[in-house]
Amino acid sequence: MSNINFILEQLNVVLNDKLTPRNIKRAVENAINILNDQEKEEKVKVAQALNQIESIIDDPNMPLYIRTLLLQITAALSEMMNKD
Repeated sequence: MSNINFILEQLNVVLNDKLTPRNIKRAVENAINILNDQEKEEKVKVAQALNQIESIIDDPNMPLYIRTLLLQITAALSEMMNKD
């Protein structure tokens, strides 16, 4: 579960960055809400959050350092998906 906490911290960094475009913030907020949902299984939450982030990863208005951070987050989520 500590991986999810780390991912949530990183998503909050993106969410609170002043240069993050609104559409990116919306997708990140959705991913945070998904990961915080206590009613879903962890694998389901991870898959849905990964889908949210991947949907905006190629946005041309995104600052490069935000894209890098989101790519690191997707790598961590993918690693969680492939465990077990």
